Amino acid sequence: MFMWRSILLLLLIPFVSWQFLVSCEPDDVCTEVRLTPQMQVKFVDNTNRTLPKIASDLQINYITTSFDETLSVTNISVSTDSLAVALPSFGNRAIYTFTQYYNSENNIANTDTIFVDYRLESEYINRACGFRNTYKDVVVTTPPTSQATNWIKDIEVIFKEIEDEEQAHLVLYH
Repeated sequence: MFMWRSILLLLLIPFVSWQFLVSCEPDDVCTEVRLTPQMQVKFVDNTNRTLPKIASDLQINYITTSFDETLSVTNISVSTDSLAVALPSFGNRAIYTFTQYYNSENNIANTDTIFVDYRLESEYINRACGFRNTYKDVVVTTPPTSQATNWIKDIEVIFKEIEDEEQAHLVLYH
């Protein structure tokens, strides 16, 4: 009896697997590589603007304001000269804080805030992938503060449209 169950099971598994593979439609699996891009941020030396400069002990927070509360929903800690930052797929403004820790043991830090304003466009890809967002008319600003206290000395938007992740969209000079 046990042998017949084993034989039946061995015959049933390939049949069920075959049915599963044959029943998939081409649009059930997302094979698109052009999904919603992230904003590519590059850090450059403010004194020699041709040289990349590592932003060490950097913490990035995305701040959202809803129901009169400010929440930190993204918290990245890195030391790098470039990174990708996800923009929200709702609204038309993102607020980020870039905090550079000079002495992490004593929690000595300098925080700069940047506002990223954009016009969101959505494009339907297919049933499996859903929608792809692109960001148009990108403008990056900072709140009015003393330039002497900011660790980010200047901001340059290289591309006002974020449609791919091939190259840097934003340069932060420090």
